Amino acid sequence: MIREFSNVKDLIGYIDSKLMDLRKEFGEVIRYVEELRRKAEAQKKISSILTKLGAEARLVTQAVEIDLKSVKIAFNPSAEYELRYYERYIEDLNQKINKLASMRKDLDAVSTELSELPARIIVMLKDDIPDLIILKL
Repeated sequence: MIREFSNVKDLIGYIDSKLMDLRKEFGEVIRYVEELRRKAEAQKKISSILTKLGAEARLVTQAVEIDLKSVKIAFNPSAEYELRYYERYIEDLNQKINKLASMRKDLDAVSTELSELPARIIVMLKDDIPDLIILKL
């Protein structure tokens, strides 16, 4: 996606908005992951108790994963299975947040100088994150 900003202040505002959205999403996902961790622990404890009682420990529902060309579909995944994917997702969110925060800091350091230039600011976005900033005089 390509976006144009009239000045650096607007670009920094866009970055601030994206940071706020990502941090909010990060908090929501963390809360859900904590719930999944509790479920995974409970499943392990139940399995352990059943094993001690001499029962064969197996999951009542087994996840079925279908790997399509562009996406995977999981049916009835265990908490542990979900947890693995959510932890990867958290890592990706954290990387985006760190990249935007670093970019925000860098742009803030040069915003005064850039705002003095009579330039159009064209930004190429990759996953809503600025990938390239083009200044056209």
